[in-house]
Formats: sequence, structure tokens, C-alpha cells
Amino acid sequence: LPTGAFFDSFQASVTSPPEAVAATVSLVGPAGGAVLLDDLHFATGGDGDPPGGPLTENGDFERGLLYWYPVNDVTVSSAAQSGQGAARVGPESSVIFARSILPGTRVVLTGAYFTEGDPTAAEAGLSFWSPEADLVKERKVALSPSPGYRDFFFFADVPDGVRHITVWVRNGAGGSVTIDDIGLVYVPDDPPVAPPHPDTGFEGGDLAPWSAAGTVDIVGGARSGAHAARVGAGSGIAASRPATAGSSYRFAGFYRTAGGRGLREAGLLFRDRNGVELGGAATVLDPSGAYAPFEVFATAPAATASVSAWLYNGDTGALLVDDLSLTRIGGPGPGGEGAEGLTSAAHVVLAGHRTRARLESRDPRVFTHPADNRVQPDLAIRAPRRGYRGVGIVDPTGRRQTVVARAPRRARRVDYGIFWQNMAERRDDASTLSGTRGNRRHPIVYFETWPNRGNRTGLIVTGRYRTPEVEPGGTAIYEVRLRIRNPRQRARYNGTMVARSVLAPGAVDRVRMRLR
Repeated sequence: LPTGAFFDSFQASVTSPPEAVAATVSLVGPAGGAVLLDDLHFATGGDGDPPGGPLTENGDFERGLLYWYPVNDVTVSSAAQSGQGAARVGPESSVIFARSILPGTRVVLTGAYFTEGDPTAAEAGLSFWSPEADLVKERKVALSPSPGYRDFFFFADVPDGVRHITVWVRNGAGGSVTIDDIGLVYVPDDPPVAPPHPDTGFEGGDLAPWSAAGTVDIVGGARSGAHAARVGAGSGIAASRPATAGSSYRFAGFYRTAGGRGLREAGLLFRDRNGVELGGAATVLDPSGAYAPFEVFATAPAATASVSAWLYNGDTGALLVDDLSLTRIGGPGPGGEGAEGLTSAAHVVLAGHRTRARLESRDPRVFTHPADNRVQPDLAIRAPRRGYRGVGIVDPTGRRQTVVARAPRRARRVDYGIFWQNMAERRDDASTLSGTRGNRRHPIVYFETWPNRGNRTGLIVTGRYRTPEVEPGGTAIYEVRLRIRNPRQRARYNGTMVARSVLAPGAVDRVRMRLR
């Protein structure tokens, strides 16, 4: 650089060698003097190919915040997902990484995070900038609360005219977000890489090519060979591969269960190039003390880029699986198995990340379809000083569940007990309750007597009252109080109460109450 008392411009150009993946800019000042620098700009140009490998520097924060620009409360944390360092982003704070980028290409941003406290508007994203430092485009993803590390992963197309990109994670008010393993890579248009088929008896002593969500271990007691996979409560496994729209897939294997009853499922899930779910199929795995076979079939819908096979164990016991396979059994395209089109490996990685995150964040009592989880509320009614009528009987008309109370002439009120039972087999259910109103001579009041007594009149008669979730076979008790304003008149009253399942609204049970 020429010496001088005024700012002067400089420019250096270089063509990277074939195996290069990164470049370093060096500026060295003279001994005993100083150089004042401003408006530094490092950009790619020409028609070269995008480099391989990650475009970020120090994405695992092993060198602290070097290469990253912290805003407000950003510190280095030892609670890393891998290695020794991560970045903790406090309230109203952000951390930013900037670099040059090639327009017209596609990139994918990956990372992992966990939250503490109650952060609001926590996000990770990419911003694309013109040479004039104008914002051209932004892609971002919300970081929902997660007490443990959770992956995030999304694609972004680099617009024309863009020369710079910033990778950022920011946190709104409250709490904190800790991030690690941030990666930014170019996505090739047609990579030759194809992931292995998930066909394994776990004889290698590990889960590959499956990824775990929650607690999954390699254990003995296999159906064949020496090893099987044990999926703990609230956990699952998933494997993904390229898929072609119109092709049919079969996911099969063997399983056995241990511990209490709970929701256990196996399924197929299709996604497009951006990781958006397109549907799939699932089957419930009924309790079995010995290894039993299962099969799931599904056809890939339009725009499919990947298929994920998954197994999930609910909130009780364990699920042991062995001899799993995912195969393409027919569809368009030449050559059968392996002829899966031009889906990139990055799309398959994205599908695996998102399917695993879906299993990790899933409600262990999740309801899929009434055919897989037969749901039916059960109402029964008790006349004054008598037992219940209709326990275990489902009658939407209420004809077989009618109680007639005969009130003495001087009676001032008649009470009916209402028994609500959850008849779901595998998960907690609740019901919306509705009841008829009283009339001019018979005002009516509804009470919840379990778990706490409270007047629910306005909610029940309008059909908006929802019972608490009750475990399978659990019960709740209500009381209907009919007041008699003029006991000297021989007035009659007919009323009903209806329970409608929250999980399957078509499942209804009804009871009738009559006064003579």
C-alpha cells in the first residue's frame, strides 16, 4: 500500500485454486507506524464454482466470539452441544456473522439451540445485502421454547445482485437463547450423494442410519442377531431418504413392548424440498410381549423430495424394534430401487432433522385418527337416592339412559348425578358438555363436583364447557339441580345432557332426565 497522509483506495484480485474452501485477508502495518483503514470490502466474483464445506467461521464457538459481532448481552457459554463453547444471547440482544456470497445459488443454514426463561421473538435467520448495503431479502425461522438442544435447518435462495450475507440469531424481551454448531453451506443442484437405506438389524452396535429423538439405546434381546433398539418413553427414531412423487414405499419391521399401555406408532412422512410436510401414513403398534411384525404403506404425493420412516413410543414403558426396512415398491422412474430423481442430500438431511424435531416435541398422548384410537365418552345418570343408569352404555339418543324422578308435592328441588367416563384406549380425552335449559317453573343449575365444586350453568347450557382431560377409564362427576318454584302445580320437566369427545367430535353420548 502506498504511504500518504490521505485516504487512498486499493484493490487486489485473486483466483482461488481448485481445492480451496476459505480465504483469509491480511493487513499488516509498518514497524513503528500505523495504517488507518476504512470501507473494507471482500467479495467473490467471476464465474467460479461455489466452495465446498461450511461458509461460516467458528460455528461451534470453540474460539469464543471470534468472527462474530455481538450486540448487547452476548456471552460465551460452556453449555455446548459439541465441543466446549456456545453463544448465549440474552434479552434484546443478537449475534451476527457476515461474509460474501455468490448470487443465484442456494444455501442452507443449520444450527442447534436451547432456551432458558421465557424468551420472546427468538429467531435465527439470513439477510441478503446489495453492494450498496441495501437489504434485498431476509429468511428466518422462529426458535420456539426448548429446554434442551433442538436443531433448526432451512434453505434460502441467494437473489441476483447480492454480494453479502449476514447470519444472525436474535432474542427479544426476556430469557435467553444459547446456540451452537451454526453452519452455512452451498447446496449443489444435483449432488451425486444418496443416503443409505434404513435397513438394519442394529448389528453394528449403533443406530446408523437412524437418528434418535429422546432416549434410544442399543440393547440385547434382538429378534435376530445380537442387537435391537430400545425406544424409551416419549422418544422415537427416524431415518430419511430421497423420494419421488408417485412412488410407493413400504416401512416394515418387528417390535415388542414393555411396561404400561400407551400410544406407540410407526409411520411414513413425506416432505418437499423446503422441508414442508406433505402427509403420510401411520399405524398403531398394539401391546405385544413377543416380537410382532408391522407394515406401513404410502404413496408419495406431488412435490415430494424425501420420505422419512419413524417409530414413536408414548409416555409409558418401552418399545423394542429390530429388522427394520424402508423400500420403494413401485412408481414412476427407471430402474426401480435407487432411481429416486435429483433430490439433493441436503433435502434429505433437512427431512431427517425436521422429523426428529417433530418426534422430540410431540405430545406423547398424541391423537391421530379415531380408527387408530377408538374414542367414546360415556355418560351415565343417577336418580335421587338410586344408582347410575348407563355406565358403559353409549346411546346418542339417551333412550336407554333416562331417569324419571317423581317429586313429592312439597319438594323444592331434585338432584341428578351425572357420571362422565373417558373410554379412550390409549390417551387422555375430554368432552364438551351441553345441557338443556330449565323452563319458567323449573330453573336448572349444573355443578362440577370433582375435582372441585363450581357452578357451570352458563357454560354447559351453551355447549362450551370442556371437561378436564382424564386418563383412559378416568371419571368426572357433575350434578344437575332442578328447582321447583311451585310444588303445588303438577308441571312436568324433560331435559338432556350431551357429551361430545374433544378428540373425535362425532363420538357422542346423551342422558335424559325427567321429572313427574
